[in-house]
Amino acid sequence: MNWQDYPLEELRRQYLTNLTPGMGDHVRRYEELSEELVRSMPGELDVPYGPAGPRQTLDIFTPETGKAPVLIFIHGGYWYFNSKDPRRFPAKELIPRGIAWVPINYRLVPNVTMTEVVADVRNAVKWLYEHSADYGCDPERIYVSGNSAGGHLTAELISDDWPEQYGLPADVVKGACAISGLYDLEPLLECEPNEKLRLDLESARRYSPIHHLSRRPVPAIITCGANESAEFRRQTGSYAKRCEQAAYPVTHMEINGHDHFSIIGELANPESPLFQAVIEMIA
Repeated sequence: MNWQDYPLEELRRQYLTNLTPGMGDHVRRYEELSEELVRSMPGELDVPYGPAGPRQTLDIFTPETGKAPVLIFIHGGYWYFNSKDPRRFPAKELIPRGIAWVPINYRLVPNVTMTEVVADVRNAVKWLYEHSADYGCDPERIYVSGNSAGGHLTAELISDDWPEQYGLPADVVKGACAISGLYDLEPLLECEPNEKLRLDLESARRYSPIHHLSRRPVPAIITCGANESAEFRRQTGSYAKRCEQAAYPVTHMEINGHDHFSIIGELANPESPLFQAVIEMIA
């Protein structure tokens, strides 16, 4: 079903992620797991990658092996809430497998525009490329991931040909894992999040990654939960198909039994097909 075919009230409901049953339980569990992780595993917390205070910081959890590949994580929250702090917990499973885990913050709308949000995540990649070796990481093996709004921003990092504009190698991002993302922002013009995003048709299309793939194909895992709304599943499938058409090496999957929030925990579940796909991509 095309998004234009929904009655307006139903279209808005499709994008109300706070209607997900059990959302609060997942939120609390990730907070508790991340607090426990910080107590048990050393890491560099709240490292600034820009001058704007806490919203331009990142955490670095690094294996002792040295020259570790880096997996960035970009949190969700419709670009206007949430933070990196409850997303520290996957380090528990990734560090023993030799992968550095780097959750990042970015400035939030409506205090800034989408232009500045996208610039923040790109500047975080630039900072890591220039400084990750200081933390035992390999700047030539940077991967990106994120969920929901973070899935959108992950896709922004493999769209257009932005690295050259930032003085970076064209292939600075070696692969991506976009989870439950939003890749066509035009439907949001009719929905609640746009009260803070303040997009118009031109800016919605400009920041819709489905329209702006890179000329350099990037391996991409594009996934969502099988229990998510029809619109999130449609967005995921449409973006995966578009990437395939552009010759990106794509792994497209819907994870059975998972919704918009429970799927985040699969990044710390070694039995999950999502976790295994990420390890295979980076290995």
